[in-house]
Amino acid sequence: MAKTNELPWKNAGDFTSWDFKELGKGAVIKGIYTAKKEHVGENDSTVYTLLVGEDMIDVWGSTLIDIRLSRTEIGEEIQITYLGTKDSLKRKGKQYHDFEVLHRKVAFEPVDDKINIDDIDLSDLDTVK
Repeated sequence: MAKTNELPWKNAGDFTSWDFKELGKGAVIKGIYTAKKEHVGENDSTVYTLLVGEDMIDVWGSTLIDIRLSRTEIGEEIQITYLGTKDSLKRKGKQYHDFEVLHRKVAFEPVDDKINIDDIDLSDLDTVK
């Protein structure tokens, strides 16, 4: 019997961004690092995309996040914790947003399932108009 995909369709134009400021000190995001987009927006920022559950969540870079994520690889599990604002040692009277960034390789388990192409329902793909 052919299997059908029961997952809902998602709009490719939709995006969600991690808002650590709204969530406050102690906010955590954890997911699989899937993409990096550079030169985004008027501030020429970097945006990192994490797969969190079934959702793709964008994390806007900052000097600190960019430096720490430069030591990671796409495909790794990333955990970012917002530590709040700290006084800058180099820029007197200024503050910056501090983050702890952890990473690790994803542990994969071997899969023994064999896929029979005849068991896949491809009829939904015949929707080219």
